[in-house]
Amino acid sequence: MLQRLGRFCAHHHRIVIVVWLALLIGAGVAAVARNGQPKDEFSVPGTQSQQALDLLSTEFPSASGAGATVVFKVSSGALTDATQEAAVNATLDNIKKISGVSSVSSPFAETPTTITWDEGTPSVQTAKQAITPDGQVGFASVTFDAPITSADQATSWFDQLQQAAQPATQAGIDVTFGGAVVDAGNPAPPGVSEYSKYIGLGVAVIILL
Repeated sequence: MLQRLGRFCAHHHRIVIVVWLALLIGAGVAAVARNGQPKDEFSVPGTQSQQALDLLSTEFPSASGAGATVVFKVSSGALTDATQEAAVNATLDNIKKISGVSSVSSPFAETPTTITWDEGTPSVQTAKQAITPDGQVGFASVTFDAPITSADQATSWFDQLQQAAQPATQAGIDVTFGGAVVDAGNPAPPGVSEYSKYIGLGVAVIILL
């Protein structure tokens, strides 16, 4: 049977191509008519990983929320200079006021690095680990109290982060953003991959002809 089907396709290849194109066009029209939209969220109810995420969201809301990283950079001087530090702190204060933000770290925060012993007495050494040794680059971590549920939500958060950074940018500090909120709220422009299915269809038609 397959041999006969192959022979038919070979002898009537134009008809076969027309039929396939009609099916593809029909499928496309049906998809548009149903107004299908991709979902921005994914969950598998009942799975162990989903149960863990649900528990984390209930008991530790901030730990399961979306996040962003704010990077500050100066080309001269240091972020620890009085004027620059004040501008960064003003930016962090603005970020804390954004609805949905649960925590904001500071690049100036001292964190434990080592423990030394002096005649049996322990001493904890601290340092600013979120800032480079020359003081020109530092970062802050922003955590939201909920995960990203839509592209619009991520875009809103990203826009508010940019607005909150005005004190730093006005002081001549370069401010850039990273993290899940930024990726979802500021997607990369479409490239060749966006049209790969159409390119593949065109190549297939050329080969069949």
